[in-house]
Amino acid sequence: MPPGFRLASLGAFIAAGLLSGPALADSSELGPGLITPGITSGTATSIGSKPASPNGTPEQPLPNAWQITPTIEVGGAFTDNAADAPRGEAQSDFFATVTPGVTIHGDGDRLKLDLNYQLEDVRYYRITDQDRVNNLLNGVAKLAIIPDHLFLDVTSSVSQQTITPTGAIAATPETTNVNNQTTVSTYSVSPYWRSHFSNFADSELRYTFNQVFSGTSQVSNTTSNSINLQANSGTDFTRLLWTTQALDTETHLGNSTEVLDGLPLSNLNTSHRLAQVSPEYVINDYVALLATAGWEEINDPTVPDKPDGAIGSVGFRLRPGPRTSLTAEYNHRYNRNYATGDFAYKITPTAIFSASYTEDEATTEGLAAQDVSFLSTDEFGNFIDERTAQEFQINNTGFGLSIAAFIQKRFQAKLTYQLYKEIYSSARWQ
Repeated sequence: MPPGFRLASLGAFIAAGLLSGPALADSSELGPGLITPGITSGTATSIGSKPASPNGTPEQPLPNAWQITPTIEVGGAFTDNAADAPRGEAQSDFFATVTPGVTIHGDGDRLKLDLNYQLEDVRYYRITDQDRVNNLLNGVAKLAIIPDHLFLDVTSSVSQQTITPTGAIAATPETTNVNNQTTVSTYSVSPYWRSHFSNFADSELRYTFNQVFSGTSQVSNTTSNSINLQANSGTDFTRLLWTTQALDTETHLGNSTEVLDGLPLSNLNTSHRLAQVSPEYVINDYVALLATAGWEEINDPTVPDKPDGAIGSVGFRLRPGPRTSLTAEYNHRYNRNYATGDFAYKITPTAIFSASYTEDEATTEGLAAQDVSFLSTDEFGNFIDERTAQEFQINNTGFGLSIAAFIQKRFQAKLTYQLYKEIYSSARWQ
């Protein structure tokens, strides 16, 4: 982690709360967060939860209340392979964890803030060279500068990531070989302006500054600047809906020792430009036709066949009943053709089965930057990914760290259910 990054992140979030001033607007005027990173720790911790009253029922916080709660967790576990050793060389051991932390929850009229920082101390009984101290951070702040129009989102994440996927891969950061693990810190600052054109359309113009820092010279740190303009059809459109998007992203890669096919991946620049329109024609309550047409250019030295040209897709969405939704699309993008789709079935009001298949061009550091921009919280203060409404995890591809681009083909099926304030899910993906 870069020196001072952790303290700077904490300071930035606390300062945002102190500088927000008195309440001037209704909290409903806050815009939703980004649809585009949380921490992945051995044990998930919920923040912003309402304190319990003596009779065991949650108390509602006072308006504009700020809650600062110290926390501590103590745990232990047994592993049959303490250092991710090859088959036949594994050594079992017991490890204990002590994790002090602090959660901050603020719910003002203009500012909403949730932050969870933990310092996890991991100690092994016999194999002491696997002892470590992990920094873990999730933070998200949403500020309404000019209600209904100008907003600011700040998100931050510090987590432990596997450097290279070769050899054995542990299930948790606590049992990953300490020499194959590093701290990855990422944050984004994103001001945006929203406009409402009567019943015709709504638009959002967003600038995002993002940085990703890794604690190893094997992978470059990255700095990205992005401008995204998006407009959606308004209530005047009931049968022919539409969305337009224009995106321009520039990314600088810092120093590293990573090499791809003889190319040093150090001090490089990449760019991504996209313009597209996505109409949707609603035939009836059960069937809608989908399409996308546009142009995309990706300039990345690690991509041999750089996309530069027309893109498009055709498909449909079926909603045969209030519990079921099915979407299927055939796409032309990244200089090739492929199919994508998703399915969801609401078993009960609190249980949903869903499955999806997607293909995207990405880098692991790019995914981390994208993930942090989708970091948000649910109504109970749990950190979630806004794209899935599930517990937030950053860069969970299992591919290790690299700034080399790859095609990510991902199938995911999961069962999600909610009990009071906690969201549980069981997922499988490839």
